[in-house]
Amino acid sequence: MPILFVFVFVTAVHAQDTDREAFTIEGSAGMWWIRPYGHVLSNGNRVDLRSDLGMTSKRGRPIIRATLKPSRKNRIVLETIPYRLEGNQALTRSFTFSNVTYTVQDRIVSRADVNYFFGGYQRDFFSGDSGHGGVLAGVAYLDGDADVRSETRGLSGTEAAKVPFPLIGGEFRVFPAPGGHLNVNAEVKGLPLGSYGHYLHTVANVGLSLGTRVTAQFGYSYLNADVHERNNGDGFKLDFRGPVISIQFRDR
Repeated sequence: MPILFVFVFVTAVHAQDTDREAFTIEGSAGMWWIRPYGHVLSNGNRVDLRSDLGMTSKRGRPIIRATLKPSRKNRIVLETIPYRLEGNQALTRSFTFSNVTYTVQDRIVSRADVNYFFGGYQRDFFSGDSGHGGVLAGVAYLDGDADVRSETRGLSGTEAAKVPFPLIGGEFRVFPAPGGHLNVNAEVKGLPLGSYGHYLHTVANVGLSLGTRVTAQFGYSYLNADVHERNNGDGFKLDFRGPVISIQFRDR
């Protein structure tokens, strides 16, 4: 019995002393369930994703993120989200997209693919076995295209936009309970972009450790973006929100 007590005590102390921030590579892969709201911007015309293009289905979108730590308080952050939206409906109003006018007699099939990439640097103000917190800055890039085809008249139009833009923000993670098995983390990044619009994306998670190197995360994410080419050119206005489930892993 004394030997068993010592074994349990040593194991508990070791678990409490585990430094969850002592890694060099951390990655996560998850799904973000969103119901799309927003517009496609085409030559200054706003075409609604839901009421015009029929993109109403709630869909899961993958989120992939990697963090590299060359030193204790310095991080390189990479992130990508591929958005894929589809619609099919009979029109209730006329609109113009890519110089093609679609009327209430049309039944249309639509598609929008928007690829988001972010690369940045984060400097932590604190980093230890209780968590970390810091500020980040980087460059994001939206590469998107959308097409609309009338099944009634055979007309079709396509628009594409590629917009790089800077982002700044902050991120933290804390371990509120001994042992580091539970954590709370959040991130926000955004910036007003002047004549190119604005961008804001935030996510908050609760993480549950499945081992020293693996954590399951459950959270909620919100995106509000109006990103377009200069002077209201082609682009996207997006309002996405919904739950996120992800698996996070680290090298140690």
